[in-house]
Amino acid sequence: MSASYLELRRLLTEISSIIRGSRIINLYHMDDDSIILKLRSGDFSGELRIIPGRFFYLVEGSYEKPVKLSERGRALRKAVSRSRIRDVKLVEGERIMVMELEKDGKILRLISEFLPKGTLIVVDEDNRIIESLHHLRMKDRTIAPGEIYKLPPPRSPITESNLEDLFRILDPDRKIVSELASKAGLGGRYAEEILCLAGVDKGVKVKDLDEEQRAKILEAFKKVLHSIEVGKPTIAHLPGEVPQPLPYRMEIFKSRGY
Repeated sequence: MSASYLELRRLLTEISSIIRGSRIINLYHMDDDSIILKLRSGDFSGELRIIPGRFFYLVEGSYEKPVKLSERGRALRKAVSRSRIRDVKLVEGERIMVMELEKDGKILRLISEFLPKGTLIVVDEDNRIIESLHHLRMKDRTIAPGEIYKLPPPRSPITESNLEDLFRILDPDRKIVSELASKAGLGGRYAEEILCLAGVDKGVKVKDLDEEQRAKILEAFKKVLHSIEVGKPTIAHLPGEVPQPLPYRMEIFKSRGY
């Protein structure tokens, strides 16, 4: 399952101080299409595994690597190996992580997109693409060497400071769960969690919500935002499913045997 913007923000908050200042000793392209950055600093030695379109993980130690590196992996390795990570951040409201790198006196950026068509991109100081894991052509942008890198069309995330605007941006003719997942940038998991806490049927259309239900949704939204930021991380081991890392113990999983 792909991570939401809020999950990525929480995770990056926890690991940014560890990877900032580290050197990228090597890069590996794994059989599952993920990218591993071997990192080293005075205080840390480990690997950052980036799964485009899904998530990223920081571990101490190392993963088992493929015997042969792919052609695209070699190109990415050449671009970023021996660079130093100057900074790392998320694009506001987007599932896109940007690392600012310094190599041989030049500034590069390593961009990891956790969008549906996920990829990993290296750009130069002029934002021109040096290499990318996947070459993509979309309606509003092209990701390929030589092209200028462009972000997707911007969207503002719903946060506690602008929560009162929530119902103004939702399509009244669509189901509330779908609108919370897409327009509010939550993804399906947290949309369902909010409605579970609010006691609202996820199949109800936005226009059919009464004032009491709307108020309960806003209150549940605040609670979920707070839990994502400060809750105790856990792993949900669900029967017959792959274990799922979570920023806190979610209500929607309790009824499913978590």
